[in-house]
Amino acid sequence: MLQEDADEDARYRLANILLNEEVANAFDLTFIDAPPRLTAAAINGFCASTHLLVPTVYDMMSVEAIGTFLSGVQTLKSHLNPAIDLLGIVGTLTSRQDTLSTREQNAKKAATQQVSRVWSANHHFFDRHIPRREAIAKTAGGDIAYYCDQTVEGWFNDLGEAMSQRLGWPPLSSRRPSHARCQLNRKA
Repeated sequence: MLQEDADEDARYRLANILLNEEVANAFDLTFIDAPPRLTAAAINGFCASTHLLVPTVYDMMSVEAIGTFLSGVQTLKSHLNPAIDLLGIVGTLTSRQDTLSTREQNAKKAATQQVSRVWSANHHFFDRHIPRREAIAKTAGGDIAYYCDQTVEGWFNDLGEAMSQRLGWPPLSSRRPSHARCQLNRKA
């Protein structure tokens, strides 16, 4: 499906595929995981997106990176995808699952200042953060921790509900399919 067309702007190839009627009818939601670097794949993801979710570690180095990244996004937004909006920022690799540590709270406050300065309208920080968990590290590259660990599944379901609410959609829990799979526990 990613055939080259001489008349097609390469930056919009993925968007054209996702907007294809057959693909659009098959999926309610598509997540595109792209690095915060301006690679061709990241630009394609950006041009194909309606919203941007920014995962970050709540430390001072990452706080500075959020401001720089969102400044670049503002430039891309004006030139490539004026309709894209910031869905929000979500903390990752936090030290605890219930609350943020003092260091993380301070970094989140600094991040809030950075984001409000760069993306003044409609910025949002999700309360649900995703802490460090061995199940996530253990499945990396081999499976998806969401399917293998009920605690991880609950965290991401909470985040999904918060995202759905922010978008004004009906609760995801009413539409979530049941699943039970984990490749790491299967015998070959």
